[in-house]
Amino acid sequence: MSYQERYFPDLAYRAYLNHAAIAPLARPVAAAVRDMVDVYGRQGMKGWSYGAARRNNLRLNLAKMLGCDPDDLGLVSNTSHGLMTVAHEYPWQAGDRIVLLRGEFPGNVLPWLSAARRFHLEVLWLDPRDISERTAALAKALARRPRLIALSWVQYQTGWTLSLEDLAALRAESGIHVCLDAIQGLGALPMDLRRTPLDFVVSGAHKWLLSPEGCGFLYVHPDRMAALDPFFAGWQSTDQPVDFLFEGAGHVDYRKPYRGEASRVEWATLSPYPFAGMDAAIGLFLEVGLDEISRRILELARYTRHLLTEAGFPVLRERADAGIVSLPMASPRLKETARRLDQAGIAVATPDGHLRIAPHFYNREDQIDFAVDHLMRLAKLD
Repeated sequence: MSYQERYFPDLAYRAYLNHAAIAPLARPVAAAVRDMVDVYGRQGMKGWSYGAARRNNLRLNLAKMLGCDPDDLGLVSNTSHGLMTVAHEYPWQAGDRIVLLRGEFPGNVLPWLSAARRFHLEVLWLDPRDISERTAALAKALARRPRLIALSWVQYQTGWTLSLEDLAALRAESGIHVCLDAIQGLGALPMDLRRTPLDFVVSGAHKWLLSPEGCGFLYVHPDRMAALDPFFAGWQSTDQPVDFLFEGAGHVDYRKPYRGEASRVEWATLSPYPFAGMDAAIGLFLEVGLDEISRRILELARYTRHLLTEAGFPVLRERADAGIVSLPMASPRLKETARRLDQAGIAVATPDGHLRIAPHFYNREDQIDFAVDHLMRLAKLD
């Protein structure tokens, strides 16, 4: 039985190649969401403890996946939630400098610009190439002693991939704190935070992690947690946050200390449904094998690039070391090509002037063949 037959037997697309946008839900992931809905439907309030148990299990499995301690992980509703938390709780001083990258997804720029206005920060702009190649522009920026650099592991439109080893080395050599948006890398590429330590890692889970929308995580290095100012504070941010609901009178205390673990960022009620699905999705990764899933994604991405290159398409290959395969394409041809591919049962995306193909481990070579063949026929019609 193929991976698709086992995990995605109900897919309506002949070739779903859009995992860098929104992933379809694997059968066990959808079942976990339905199960959580059913528990709440039958038991009401008793569903809360079941949801909490699934979130705790999710933290344990995420920690295995990332190579970190479960206490260093907080669950968030999306990447922006995590990035806003770091941007506005980091211990800034007026005049501090932050490094951002040109071409980033807006979700990894706007939270930092918001913090820059609030804390009177100076923003230094670089390109992904400056980080990968340690250019003079990077050296010049580092000479100005920025406190933090915020960047994406994999660029959403081009697939340009930064090396975690290089980022960890940059952090160690310069003392700069690193906040990584991992949403386009994690799931396609392995991460071991004990081997390549970073300060903050944020990721939604609805792309390469094959989870529902509305769930993700924030990793905080244990040396950074105490310095974060709980700007976003809620009733679940403190130690023993629910004792006043179950332990009788006298437990309502607005001066309770904030939790010292990263779970402090779970400051209010989280929807149990997407996190039940995420727990099942991470379980799927551990069941199939993290290395096997990564190997298969990268194998299919290389196969796709090879076929497209052989067919004469201008594939972006430089530093494209993850699952994204990208072709620059002019509008309106780009939009029309994506529409025709969708009509043929091929799911792709069109971010920022690129046709983006993003296969996952369950895809097959014949699906890639079908997509590339259709692209070739569309090119002949232009």
